[in-house]
Formats: sequence, C-alpha cells, structure tokens
Amino acid sequence: MKKSYVADAVLLGVTLVWGLMFIVVKVALDVIPAVSYLAVRFGLASLFLLVVWRLLPARQRGRLTGQTALSGAVLGFFVYGGFTGQTIGLLYTTASRAGFLTGFLVILVPLLSRLLFQTRISKLMMLGITIAFIGLGMLSIDKAEPFQWGDAVILAGALAFAIHIVLTDRLTAKHDTYPLVLMQLATVSILCFFTSLFNDDWRSAYRWEVLFEPKVLLALVIGSLVATTFAYWAQTHFQRYTSPSHTALIFATEPIFAAWGGYWVAGERMTTQAVIGACLILVGILITEIKRPEETVSETTLVIKPDMDGYAPLSPPPTQQTEAGSAS
Repeated sequence: MKKSYVADAVLLGVTLVWGLMFIVVKVALDVIPAVSYLAVRFGLASLFLLVVWRLLPARQRGRLTGQTALSGAVLGFFVYGGFTGQTIGLLYTTASRAGFLTGFLVILVPLLSRLLFQTRISKLMMLGITIAFIGLGMLSIDKAEPFQWGDAVILAGALAFAIHIVLTDRLTAKHDTYPLVLMQLATVSILCFFTSLFNDDWRSAYRWEVLFEPKVLLALVIGSLVATTFAYWAQTHFQRYTSPSHTALIFATEPIFAAWGGYWVAGERMTTQAVIGACLILVGILITEIKRPEETVSETTLVIKPDMDGYAPLSPPPTQQTEAGSAS
C-alpha cells in the first residue's frame, strides 16, 4: 500500500478524533468546569510529551533555550485563548455548531496573513471566504437556533487559533520543535490552572472523585494522549507523505465529524437553514484549500490544526502558510 494512502487514512483518523472530541468534552463539562478540565488535560499532555522527549536520543531532542521558552509561551498563550474560548463556548451551544464555527478559522488564517504580513489572497481564496461568510450568517441568524453567547465565544477562540497558526509560521523555523511544543502545552496548562482558581470552584473540580468520574476520565484520556500528543506525532510523521493542501482538506472534514457525533450521540438537531449554512461554510473552506501549483508533497511542512485538541507543530513550517487543519 502506498505511503500516501496510509498517511491519508491516519490523518483522517486523527480528524475523526478531533471532531468527536466536541461531544466528548461537552458531556464531561456536565461534571468538571471547563477551564479546570483544560488545565488537567494539557498538564497530562505536557508530562507525557516530557517523558517522550527525554527518552529520545540526544541528537533528536533539540535544545530548550530562553528564546525557545519565550516563543513557546507566546504561542501557548494563543492556544490557551483558543481552547478556553472553544471549551467555554460549548457550555452555551451545541457540539455540531461548535464544530462548524471552529472550522471557520481556516478562513481567518489567510485574512490575518494578509493583514499582518501582506500575504496575497487569490481570487479563489476570496470566493471561498465570501461563501463561508454567507454560510456563517445562515448558521448564526436562525430563528429556531439564534446566535448565542456560546457561538461568539467559540468564534473568538477560532480567532485566537488563527493568530497562533500565523505566528507559528514565523517562529517554528527558529527553534527546535519538541521543546517548543512542550513549552506551548505547559503554558496552556499553567494559564488554565491559574484561571481556574478565579473562575471555577477549583476545590471541587480537582477532587479525585471528579477526575475519575467516567465522563471526565474519558475526555481526559482521549484529549491528552490521543487528541493532543499522539495527534501531533501522527501529523508530523505522516505529513511528509502528502501535500499540505491535501492535509488541510482532510482536516476540513472535522466539522462533519462534530455534527455526526452531535447527531448520533447527543441527539442534536439542526434546522434546514442551519444545515445549508454549515454546508456553505464547509464549501468555503474546501475552496480555499484547493491545491495550489507551487505546493509539492516534498515540502517539509506541517499544517497546523486547530481543534478542539491542540495546535502545535513538531516539524518546520512552510515559508508561507495559509492552511489550517484544534481541540477537542
């Protein structure tokens, strides 16, 4: 079997996990406060990645310098903003809507690149952005399911994820990737922990009975090990066998899995207008990710996926990145 087929299958599996994490986390939030959940989840992911990093041969570890720590902290701050917005937003909206609105960050990335770094936006990109905006309006302005506070919070989280992706494109080439990722994950955990001291009933949230409650334990295990650490490793390892655009196209299916999970697991329903709006958002995303001639499979790039579950590259980025491919 061709390695490209294996890569596509693995990346699609990762995307499936990211999409289903929306409903898994939403269920867990019935038991544990959102920010406390993130503090524990990213703390576990940091510890696991630290163990893996220390077990690597010395030549593969890279060096944790002061500049790497600072860059990782900056990137981690925006990951923190993205995940807190996404997870808190899930308290006030459905998992399916959260999945589609988070997918909108793929549109925000080229816009931010244009604004901050004068990156050219093609006519095809503008078409995709326009279609996605129309879809967002149909999804949000729905009499049966009006635009909610949670939708706005999730969009704010998507903006934070988009800023993270744009900054990652500029910072990762200057630092060793494993320590940079470790600093990002640790920063998210620390920021979430201190936020929980003021925002959550942390004395109750961090009790063993809460952390080992089946719903919470499932979200923590899948979120920290599978949807964060393993997902980054898989993305890094298999990205080399396919193109960045193809990877981003696969990651763009995350909202479909989120909606599917919301429908089958939680019994969530969407009106016809909302379904059409969601489809238009997805069409807009796919149009922006149509393969561009200058991209080749041989590029040592990492398309960064914002999800419910993590956004951190473990390999050098492209010189110009306008694709995204979380969170849960």
